[in-house]
Amino acid sequence: MIDEISERAKEFQHLKDKRSELEEELKEARSGTLGSDSAETEEKAKEFFSNASIDESSESFKELENLEKELEEVNERIEDRREKFLNKASELKFPLEHKIENKEEYIEFPFKEKLDTALITTIRELLDAESSHGDIEIKSKGIVVATDDEEEAMEEVMDWLDHLRETASHRIDKNEYVSKLRNRDNKIQNMLFELYKTDKEGMKKSELEEATGAGKGNLRGVLYQVANNDPYLKKEGQKFQLTNLGEDVVEEYEKRYGSPEPLSGGDKDE
Repeated sequence: MIDEISERAKEFQHLKDKRSELEEELKEARSGTLGSDSAETEEKAKEFFSNASIDESSESFKELENLEKELEEVNERIEDRREKFLNKASELKFPLEHKIENKEEYIEFPFKEKLDTALITTIRELLDAESSHGDIEIKSKGIVVATDDEEEAMEEVMDWLDHLRETASHRIDKNEYVSKLRNRDNKIQNMLFELYKTDKEGMKKSELEEATGAGKGNLRGVLYQVANNDPYLKKEGQKFQLTNLGEDVVEEYEKRYGSPEPLSGGDKDE
């Protein structure tokens, strides 16, 4: 998991760097063409030359338009990577060495392998990693807590980690997922609701088929489709569980629309 979320973080930071470069390039292009790097001046200039000039367009304005289009595309990709990172971060775990080091002035929980700088930067930036827990710092080699008490340090880190996961879940556009779920297959709605209602640590496929009334073997297609392609589910051994985001989406769905229409026994996959 840490490799996958690290890749999302690298992509996110790379695209942010690309955006900064394009913004600077666009400012320079505007200044060179208009004498000002203002977007408002550009719009007024387009209107002015459209009314006052024989030529409908110029190479300079085409260059500006191309840069603006490229910047828009990069911003869309940034939002996509941001959402993918947050989806993974809602279940965030670290590659801890299962070792506690008491350095007298602080406790360190070392990692088995160094964390990538891009991942640390993105966690700090998107998850407010250090704003609410000032005694904790995430470094490339491990998690450091400003205390000399091991048990206190463990409690601090667990609270901090819960905060990171909750922040990630709440920053995802929950409304979009709720709206999408409204238009999904009724089997998907029912199996998510059954997982939401159960007190057990997840359910096997056969248990979900029985609980939803879908009939034996009739959730295989949609269950694995959702588990592999949507952020609602995770699989622990043979059991399927809702992710933090999945719980939030189902909870919000129920508030808006109530429970889904029950399945008739033996419904077949499409």
